[in-house]
Amino acid sequence: MDGDRKSRPLVVDLDGTLIKTDLFIKSMFLYAKKRAFNLFRLVYWAGMGKAAIKEKISYKVTIDVRSLPYNEELLSFLETQKKTKRQIVLATASHYHYASQIADHLGLFDIVLATKGEINLSHMNKRDKLVELYGEKGFDYIGNSHDDIAVWQKADKAYLVNPDYGVQKRAERIGNVEKIFITPK
Repeated sequence: MDGDRKSRPLVVDLDGTLIKTDLFIKSMFLYAKKRAFNLFRLVYWAGMGKAAIKEKISYKVTIDVRSLPYNEELLSFLETQKKTKRQIVLATASHYHYASQIADHLGLFDIVLATKGEINLSHMNKRDKLVELYGEKGFDYIGNSHDDIAVWQKADKAYLVNPDYGVQKRAERIGNVEKIFITPK
């Protein structure tokens, strides 16, 4: 790996990328399953905004991060990158509570950026935060969804993991796709 790439952080999305599920949906189902009345709470919290509902649920639902369906091929790639002393960043729209537990469990991430307080770290918010921290073209980004297109536009290199329908074509139009991981879902 060339020195320039080694000095650029490798930023990794969580839901649908590092793990083969979505923690927000998983945590909502787990919360709703506890008691029927919780469905009404979810509706009420949803009116407060996405960041607020994620925050509320994160205090009510425990997720065993050891049992999540991790993308093993991507984990292997990240371990290889880590051995080169490259900075690896977990940047996710999932709540910080869960993201930090995953980062602790895996031991691969130098920094965790996640939804916390009033900011849902998704789409443009994630893009803007990464540009603020690393500058335009100052990071490489690994993602899978339409929300990641905005981030790839500001990244130097784009890595795609099991891209959602239509995402690969849109990402390839940007012209910075470095690698595409296709693994069994």
